[in-house]
Amino acid sequence: TPPFGGVEMGEDEFDASPSTGLYAMRTNGVVIDGEDPDRSNYCRFINHSVRRANCQATEAWEDDSPLAAVYLETLRDIAAGEELLFDYGEEYWDAQLPRFSPQRLVVDYL
Repeated sequence: TPPFGGVEMGEDEFDASPSTGLYAMRTNGVVIDGEDPDRSNYCRFINHSVRRANCQATEAWEDDSPLAAVYLETLRDIAAGEELLFDYGEEYWDAQLPRFSPQRLVVDYL
């Protein structure tokens, strides 16, 4: 699997950019913005689910390393053609939708 691709920028630069943030990954003080399909890859289409997650994001660096990496690890065997899903985390969704709202419950559990 290729790494999550996109435009790499600092958090302040990203916050000032016109990006929607829907395809952004923040890690170790850096934001990788995969919003532009010409500068990203298929990893931007791995979707969110709490209830149906079949993958988990795992940090892949040492605490004293200047490099940051995250990889997705499957939680079980994945059938050909099955959608890849992982929990984006509360921090991501708190910025998008109010916690415990009907929309948030649909996003998390359906």
